[in-house]
Amino acid sequence: MRDFKSIAVNMMKMSPESQVIGSVISYSLCSGSLVLVNKLILHYLPFPSIVITGQLLASIFFIYGANMFGLIDIDPIKW
Repeated sequence: MRDFKSIAVNMMKMSPESQVIGSVISYSLCSGSLVLVNKLILHYLPFPSIVITGQLLASIFFIYGANMFGLIDIDPIKW
């Protein structure tokens, strides 16, 4: 199984048009699945504030976890 860095390196070798098409398809799949999952969760758990809090926390852990493993670089938070 290939690791994330090799996939990212191969994506950087793609033409700009292919990168845009891949980004649009990835964004569409992510946003569409998020809508479906949200509707399913809210059907069984009618507390929207808990759902959004869980999603925000999961996003924070995912982003900082990927940063800790060197998969992505993030800018520092400036107040």
